[in-house]
Amino acid sequence: MNEKVLHIDDALYECCWRESKALRAREGIADKVDPQPACAALYREARLLDQRFYEQWAELFTETAVYWVPAETEPVNPRLEAGVHFDDKRRLLDRIALIRTGYLHAQQPPTRTARQVSNVEVWHRDDGDLDVISCVLIWAYRPGDLCTYAGRQEHVLAPSESGYLIRRKVIRLLDCDQPLGNITFML
Repeated sequence: MNEKVLHIDDALYECCWRESKALRAREGIADKVDPQPACAALYREARLLDQRFYEQWAELFTETAVYWVPAETEPVNPRLEAGVHFDDKRRLLDRIALIRTGYLHAQQPPTRTARQVSNVEVWHRDDGDLDVISCVLIWAYRPGDLCTYAGRQEHVLAPSESGYLIRRKVIRLLDCDQPLGNITFML
């Protein structure tokens, strides 16, 4: 992804759509590479989200990162189709700030979550980044209601001095084309 893109524009939409289609078209087994560093990055992300350490979670994203939750089961152009979320890092930070104000009534009390990340596959990219596909289960508890969200995650991880940073995250929920209820927490 182009590091010079700092906000959502047509080029960013196009890049996300193109990369997502390419990642979903991967066939065969993943590269013969130790998946442990990528797994560690995904597990850390899941823990930070479950503990609602959102500011630390946001630090896992590059400045040009994209967080995308499509509302379609097949790859779509995010510029042309509605989605559950399509955020750059700035928008993620805005959402975190809103949650922290205490005025987001849908998060009073905060949703409690537990995540399970599994079936992690890793491919090397020519630019040094990693393409990572995994399965995710998210249990979300609100008073009197326990919901389960299941899907596949696509991450593009960029190497950094502190491990891997998230350049792109796409969560493809299995039931994304159905009414999803209260998803005001971070998936």
